[in-house]
Amino acid sequence: MTKLVRWLRALAHWMRSVPIKSHYWWALAVVVLFVAMAGVLGWSEKAFRLLGMVLQLGGVLTVVWGILKTRADFGQPTLWSQFRSWFRAFPRWNPPPIVLSMNPIEIGLFGGGYLISTSGPSTDQTVEGRLGHLAGC
Repeated sequence: MTKLVRWLRALAHWMRSVPIKSHYWWALAVVVLFVAMAGVLGWSEKAFRLLGMVLQLGGVLTVVWGILKTRADFGQPTLWSQFRSWFRAFPRWNPPPIVLSMNPIEIGLFGGGYLISTSGPSTDQTVEGRLGHLAGC
């Protein structure tokens, strides 16, 4: 019995000395766990399909995590900050008017202009409604 225990310890030490990172062992442990869960669920095709789907979703989440980590390593903004700035840029119901002022200068000529632009009438108004909108400006 002591030979078996000694051999199992040596086997465990030999397996830990493999020149690969610990996260590979975690991945292998997850796969072994899922195969064991398939055995508990009865080795049916449905069990393998469901567990395979969970493994695939885990893989997709791992890829997303890697992309986010790579973005952070290269100083790119996070997705959350990008969505926050996108929500802040939501168009307002009554946008402020855009005012354009121009003062061109040419040799011998002087002039100035002033332009105010507001939002126009809606597209489904009649001609009288559009004229009323223009008269209100």
